[in-house]
Amino acid sequence: ADDVPWWQELQYRSDRVDDSHFANTEDGNWGIGGQHRVQMPCIVIEAVPRATSRPYQLGDGSAWVEQDVLCHVLAETRRDRNNLVDILRGQFDTVIWLYDNDQVAAAGAFPLDYRGEIVDSSKTYPALVDSSTGYRWERCRFSRTEVGEVESINSRLYEGVVRMTCEVTLGD
Repeated sequence: ADDVPWWQELQYRSDRVDDSHFANTEDGNWGIGGQHRVQMPCIVIEAVPRATSRPYQLGDGSAWVEQDVLCHVLAETRRDRNNLVDILRGQFDTVIWLYDNDQVAAAGAFPLDYRGEIVDSSKTYPALVDSSTGYRWERCRFSRTEVGEVESINSRLYEGVVRMTCEVTLGD
């Protein structure tokens, strides 16, 4: 995760539309391309190399697969960071639907283009997991959530990390 481009550019004060540089895209904060800019507060999700699987039922090869993800919370204020960390921690035992990326891409319905920018006719998460679209794939349960480090890097940058274990039943 250390070598991905969006870790290199955090954008401060992106919510300040009264700033005289808000519309200036030639230089400064807004001169950073959208694919390299992370506006705060934000949650950056990183899949970590820790996954386990165990049998689900006899005879068909189905399995419970658990994958850990780290949710890096970055904010300009302690309050924003703490609120987002608390929201993530509260997702324990929550179940969400996942969608099939291959089917979404084949149908041309992927919400982002090759530059990471939003496509005009893109679908939002609720539309992608709606049972009528055919993109819905499997249920994902957040079986564990734990807050790791919470620190203030400096007076303008507050970070927190929440480790979540996502559980999916495959092949049933």
